[in-house]
Amino acid sequence: MIDWKHLILMLIDVHKHFDSLRELEICMKAVTMKLIHLRLDYVVRSNTHAEANQYRLCVHNAN
Repeated sequence: MIDWKHLILMLIDVHKHFDSLRELEICMKAVTMKLIHLRLDYVVRSNTHAEANQYRLCVHNAN
């Protein structure tokens, strides 16, 4: 199921020509109710992206 959600998010991103994850997040918030039929039950929040980037930096610096 995670692969399906990732595919849908990437297709939206490509279709709308977004330049950042923040733009994708804003779009997803705006059309949340319309995306239920695509089995998207949550919208990724920007703090999740920030936490992932912070984790990535820690792992990269540890190596």
